[in-house]
Amino acid sequence: MTSTVHAFEGHRAASSGERRIAIGDPRPALERTRLPLATSSTQDPASRAQIGRPRDWARASYGRSAHGQRSALAKIFAQERKCITGVLAALLVGTSAIAGGAREPASGQNEVQPPPSFGQGVERPVRWRSGAEPFRGQIQQVLRHPVYAGLAEDERRKINEIIDWMSFDHGTQSYYANRLIALLSTPDASRDETASMQRARLERSLRAAEQLRTEQRDGFVPPAKRASLEEELSNASTRRWTELKGLDDVVYKVDREDPTMVVAEIKVHLLGDPKDVLGVRALEDLAEKFSAAPGYTLNIVFVDHDGPDVVSVPVDMSQFASTANFACDAECLAHEIHHWLGLPDRYDYSNYADVSMMPMRERIHWFHEETKRVQDPDMLRSLMGTRGAPPTDRDVCGVAQLDDHCLEARAKARDQHGRPSRRNVINSAE
Repeated sequence: MTSTVHAFEGHRAASSGERRIAIGDPRPALERTRLPLATSSTQDPASRAQIGRPRDWARASYGRSAHGQRSALAKIFAQERKCITGVLAALLVGTSAIAGGAREPASGQNEVQPPPSFGQGVERPVRWRSGAEPFRGQIQQVLRHPVYAGLAEDERRKINEIIDWMSFDHGTQSYYANRLIALLSTPDASRDETASMQRARLERSLRAAEQLRTEQRDGFVPPAKRASLEEELSNASTRRWTELKGLDDVVYKVDREDPTMVVAEIKVHLLGDPKDVLGVRALEDLAEKFSAAPGYTLNIVFVDHDGPDVVSVPVDMSQFASTANFACDAECLAHEIHHWLGLPDRYDYSNYADVSMMPMRERIHWFHEETKRVQDPDMLRSLMGTRGAPPTDRDVCGVAQLDDHCLEARAKARDQHGRPSRRNVINSAE
């Protein structure tokens, strides 16, 4: 529904550079910018032509002109009433379309028309509440995608629910719609292709580990990167261990007497092809370095036996890496081991959309799970959210299973610039 008022407000927002950004959102600015309500109206040439035009105030009065015709202002108000009525009707009908299958549009412009091949017996998506035409086109592209028509009923239901979830946030709907299109457009890799890609990542990580060992041998690394640092701290006679339970009740040890100097130790037993197992085990020191943070050290101990205090995980390069499959490089290994220490994921599950190594049904599942989550504030700065980032204080206190007093103690150990205090020697054996 176009109007002069809509066009003017859209023009004003565009000319003033007004933007509403989702705080902490990693997506490109153009995709995470909230669209003004008049986005679709300003695309109308007729509306644009009226912007800045001298107004005929004799005909702009409310009611009818001397010629018995409705004035321009009366038409504007009528259009606004229709727009408000449509919004109220959409809110009233709302979720009832999901429960009862009813799809009576409150407004023809706000209704996604599914293709003829939508599928029998599959619940159709609820009407999306947006005036942004690009998003409308993206949803039509999803619903008409040939892969969508061939999905199982449960997978189509999840995609329909994802579409409904996307429609409520104008600031992110275009981004997530593109991720959904990418998901449907990315075919599954074969097991051989997956194994090839996984081993290539492992080889790159092994080269980095070898470079680190060379620098350690030649003495070109700071004390915090010494090869034996984690073992020295873990085996120190001053350690006061507490046994805690992590994922699946696996037992690990933590010295948490001082929240500003937490030391953890976990035992890992790898199963699978001997060559792949040896490759992952060679990443031990590099994974420990990726796990390090100010006042936190993790010692990974690879063993050849099972037990209640041992994490037993297979290494299968033909499947995507996960908590249950350590087909990993060093960063991945550090991330997955911290799951066993009880930490959750902090990244956006829609990141899996175009990862061909993960089967499409699993990508749909995790995208659907993202609709139930709230964006984690540590997404961009935590080991559990971004590759290459260290554990945050929340991560460290989570491993130690301590409350907010742990966070307060670690915060006090830092100076005003956020750097570790001189009183807190990072990763030292003192």
